[in-house]
Amino acid sequence: MKQYVINNRLDSILIYINSIAGCDIRKLDRHVPLPFYRALYCKIAFKVVPTATLSQIGRKINRDHSNIIHYRRKLIPEISKDINYIRLYNDFSLVSDYESSKVQKEHIELILSLEHLENKYNKLLEENENNKNIIEFLKNKKGANSLIKEYQHTENELKYRELPKEKQDIFDMRAAPILAMLGIKNHQQNGVNTIGKQNISHW
Repeated sequence: MKQYVINNRLDSILIYINSIAGCDIRKLDRHVPLPFYRALYCKIAFKVVPTATLSQIGRKINRDHSNIIHYRRKLIPEISKDINYIRLYNDFSLVSDYESSKVQKEHIELILSLEHLENKYNKLLEENENNKNIIEFLKNKKGANSLIKEYQHTENELKYRELPKEKQDIFDMRAAPILAMLGIKNHQQNGVNTIGKQNISHW
């Protein structure tokens, strides 16, 4: 158990004992029944904060570990037989159990809330990443459109791809002269344009 948890629990016990005693049990006063209230404080501390050392328990009420040993050996057995101290002890146990269950409930609610926030955060990160990709795509839209256009097939090309292999061979054989002729015409047209441009520049 962490130190601050031990201190907080011992403080809560001390506040409870002071409230029922009507005074501060840390005072160096031997007035009866202060030693018995200190013993009750120790008895509760042994149960609620089992990992606390005798020195830690004693330090809260300005006593050393030897005093706590005395309370445990002599006074705690006495108050354990007294109905009034038994009731006070049980009252704190009820309050402690209630507070513990309340803290546990709040802890669970906090965990669920944190998980919800984490999921929401991750979703926002994912949406942000998607938005970045969309922005990047829009920046490159011109290049993307040109790339799509470059690799886009015509209707005839798509139909050609659906033909069986033998019909594709027949088509290739018949289309070859036409494609060759179109290639020659295109070359001749480019040549005329080039010559025209050269003549114009010459003049």
